[in-house]
Amino acid sequence: MHRQFSLQPFSRHYSHTTNPFLDFLDVADYSDPTCTEVVVHPAGREFLAKVLRARHHALSNDMLHTLTFVTVNEYLFMLRAVSVEMVKLKRNSMYYLAAAVSDFFLPRQKMACPPFQTFRI
Repeated sequence: MHRQFSLQPFSRHYSHTTNPFLDFLDVADYSDPTCTEVVVHPAGREFLAKVLRARHHALSNDMLHTLTFVTVNEYLFMLRAVSVEMVKLKRNSMYYLAAAVSDFFLPRQKMACPPFQTFRI
């Protein structure tokens, strides 16, 4: 389970600061404005191929299933539902909960009720 727009398994290898994904790619011919062929830089091919193979292996062998949540309620509902289903599997399995306290930030204007106020005595 992961919060919408957070890093996920395999894509975590490419972030905006470490190994920016687009830095591995190029357009085959920049001088041709109609060219749509995208190529991988030779220096990044080995790393990209390794990550793609691992991701393909996990997905094709049903070893990875992802669920996206946005709200705390969605997270708790899905966590309970997944837990109930996994008990039925009776086999080796685990969940990877890619969530942190900071994932549950809600802007004040989106809160259903006003936040607690502190009073000075």
